[in-house]
Amino acid sequence: MNITILSHGYGLMEILTEELSKIGLQATQADYKKPLMPQITETEILINGLGKIDKDVIDNCHRLKLVQQIGAGTDNIDIDYCTNKAILVANTPATNNISVAEHTLFPILYIAKKIKGAAKGLMKVRIQSVLGSELYGKTLLVIGLGAIGTEVAKRATAFGMRVIAVTKFPISVLTEPSS
Repeated sequence: MNITILSHGYGLMEILTEELSKIGLQATQADYKKPLMPQITETEILINGLGKIDKDVIDNCHRLKLVQQIGAGTDNIDIDYCTNKAILVANTPATNNISVAEHTLFPILYIAKKIKGAAKGLMKVRIQSVLGSELYGKTLLVIGLGAIGTEVAKRATAFGMRVIAVTKFPISVLTEPSS
């Protein structure tokens, strides 16, 4: 089976190689320094990161049977065209909610704690306002309480933040921790 990985996420190739080898499969990673189309024409499974899987890509993969999206979003894949060509599309919902939520809170902490200025101060051996401001008592607006928005809200609440959310389908944010 010809499997091609269209992502260069840190450590991804190692993880996928290990997991695929457990079931007797192996994959190659696309080299983005070379033209993409010649590398994928014979692939049967595309493991996609952030790449756009459109009609041109699909038509150039004449043996394609499956597009496996890393993560939940499939808006970069022409699902209708894949369906018309009998190509399956799969994603991995709820696998990185916590990680994305943590990455969402990182810039909030970075700004609130004035990390950039603190680093400069440490380099000059003069530290001014290293502590920055606290998140406690601040208000965070979360737009969309899907899986990731819910995890962001939980973590912000743990910091003592007031969370306001705008969402189509209201749910309780303070539920059991996700597993």
